[in-house]
Amino acid sequence: MKTEIKQKWVDALRSGKYEQGKWFLTRLNGARETFCCLGVLCDLAIKDGVELSFVYGDGQDTEERWAEFRIYQSMWNEEQGVYDEYNYTDLPDEVLRWSGLDENPIVVYGEEPTTLSELNDLLDVPFPVIAQLINDQL
Repeated sequence: MKTEIKQKWVDALRSGKYEQGKWFLTRLNGARETFCCLGVLCDLAIKDGVELSFVYGDGQDTEERWAEFRIYQSMWNEEQGVYDEYNYTDLPDEVLRWSGLDENPIVVYGEEPTTLSELNDLLDVPFPVIAQLINDQL
């Protein structure tokens, strides 16, 4: 991962400016947005000038609650030779390239390797703890 982007990401996760959510990169909750830790990185990429196309969609989350969320149109589908229009959980290819990552980062947490999205969505690990893991391990 690129050092300068890692620092921006760590700082953003610690800043308190992003409300933590789960199951979607970016989710609408009324008039405000919540972000998973990977969604924060997407937002930073947009603010840094990375062209990410997205629309807002809706549907059920994994807990069968109705949700509105950003759908990024930037995951390359090798089989179809087009961008996949239904990505709302994985880092878009443009963000991976911009940040210097190859995939959803894996860190060691509680002696077990796990993805950042698992920490955020399944284990409810707060942003400051995720920020420290990113800082120490990526």
